[in-house]
Amino acid sequence: MACALKDRRLSAKLGLRSLSAGTPQFQTGRALFSVGERRVAVQGITLDITEVIVEQPPTIVYVTLLPFDDVIVYDSLVMPMPVDFGPGFRAMLKEGAAEAAGRPLVESADEFVELAKRVNAEREQEDWDRFQRQMERERWERDGSEPILPGVHKGALAGLSEEERDAAIGRGLADAMAEKYGKPPAPDAVKTLEERAAHMEPAGSLEESLMADNKSVLERDAQNFGIKGFSKMRKAELAHVVAQGYLGEPEGVRFLLAQCADMEFDTICSLLAAEDGRISFDEKDASQHLDLMPLPPASRLYWHKGTFTALVPDEVREIVGGIDLDDLREERRRALNIERLAEALTELCGIVSVSDLVAQYERVYSERITRDQVLATAFDAIERDPDGPVFEVWTGGATDGTAYIIHRSIGDVALTNDVAYDLAAELSEDGATYEQLRDKMMDRLAGLREERDGMLRDLLAAHEQKAAYGIYPIDRAVVEASVYAWKLHLPAVVNLRNWLDAHVPDDKDDLFYADDAIDELFDAQLGCSYPTALVEAASEMGIFETSEDVEGAVGRVMALVNALPDWWNNGWPPDELHERSTGRKVFRNSDGTPMKIGRNDPCPCGSGKKYKKCCGR
Repeated sequence: MACALKDRRLSAKLGLRSLSAGTPQFQTGRALFSVGERRVAVQGITLDITEVIVEQPPTIVYVTLLPFDDVIVYDSLVMPMPVDFGPGFRAMLKEGAAEAAGRPLVESADEFVELAKRVNAEREQEDWDRFQRQMERERWERDGSEPILPGVHKGALAGLSEEERDAAIGRGLADAMAEKYGKPPAPDAVKTLEERAAHMEPAGSLEESLMADNKSVLERDAQNFGIKGFSKMRKAELAHVVAQGYLGEPEGVRFLLAQCADMEFDTICSLLAAEDGRISFDEKDASQHLDLMPLPPASRLYWHKGTFTALVPDEVREIVGGIDLDDLREERRRALNIERLAEALTELCGIVSVSDLVAQYERVYSERITRDQVLATAFDAIERDPDGPVFEVWTGGATDGTAYIIHRSIGDVALTNDVAYDLAAELSEDGATYEQLRDKMMDRLAGLREERDGMLRDLLAAHEQKAAYGIYPIDRAVVEASVYAWKLHLPAVVNLRNWLDAHVPDDKDDLFYADDAIDELFDAQLGCSYPTALVEAASEMGIFETSEDVEGAVGRVMALVNALPDWWNNGWPPDELHERSTGRKVFRNSDGTPMKIGRNDPCPCGSGKKYKKCCGR
């Protein structure tokens, strides 16, 4: 019997009859268990049960309760389950306890026997009904006989293999694009390169090259170099002072090369390997050079009188000549790996300390890095794209140098954007001034940051409780492909997605309904601390209204909950954390519900052994 231990308060003696000499003496304490809708007071004989169950209530306990004399006792097998309750489940337990408190406490053996008979009969009937529904669901899946509800249809993707499904979606997207825009023209290499090129005669010097930029670009560069009075300068003068700025700070060129895209870096390397740092070609050869991606002002592509010319200005070639490009390529590779890992770990855990990220990097990539390298890479990524970083740095107000990497969805940029969006709508409604809007935004943002910081501290405390398990051990392939792509291929995700393909509302698109629903469920689960969030999200989306088999749909959604990485479990999916803590593998039916396996049944893993000799040990 699974019971939830509700209270550990000791009471006075229960007025027990005196026992004859040699009979074990009852302990005077009692614990309250929820059994059905009632609370049961449980005695001990040699040991009070509160001495056996050391976990703080509430907790789930597998125990056999027995009537003995005129009280309720437990047998020798007591097994507390290592389950951590989130806020949602704790609220549900609290509500159940409040309801049970309104009913009389079950204290006598006779009362317990009557309660046990009724509860066991109800559970047996529920088990039988569940078995019947399970058999019916298996028959529906086997022969495709599930009744289709009005307003729902079996989508065009239902029953397809992964390859067939991807191909069908690709064809559908191509057809939709052709219908909207007509047949796409063949790629025009000349036009593509023209869009990247400066339409002027090739300029070999840095100052001449800068003349190809707009004045606003030159003014931004002048501001970055700390040049004063640039707003009053003519364009030629601006180009001159900006060129001097680059030449006076050669590290700026190295920083540009360290932060640029791969195609831009490869273009620089190709040009430096060419004679005079330039490559020229005419229109007919344009298709052979589509990989040229200029990085002004370090490299530029020109289009002049029917000829393309890509080159590195003379002064930049001299600066780059003093840079070890092989070393820089390694630095770029390392920074990319750090960014990928930071994104993966924050997607898994929400927050990770810089020291933990260093340890995980060395585990995944088998090379050493430093804390300073991680922080420098993080700040460079944020500076490169301040409006959409994949992660942010958070210190929590610490002054001892402690730093964490947090998920973008709870970073300051996301909070600021949310507040700005909400207040912009309010401004259009009540005509508030800019100053009023700014003050209101700062007040609201301060409140959100305080709330966010409290959540992050709670999250760190939850991680500390599971420190023995460590961070969920993802491998290099997952890091480099992205956690999102990995999640899409989890069996529970594929199972639910395939079920959604076969239950498409008539007003939804067959090609996108299932994938869009999975994305919404991912968003609802990310960072959530209670498992019913996905069920609530699925209910709001109308998923449970698409089938008579509501229990099977809920089972699939709950299987998704238990398969996805959980921030509050330090990235461990609930099923895998359960397997790690108990040593027993979790098996599920095709509808996502937990599989009931007898100890003498064949093990579902396919080993050919009995369950008790295999995964059930």
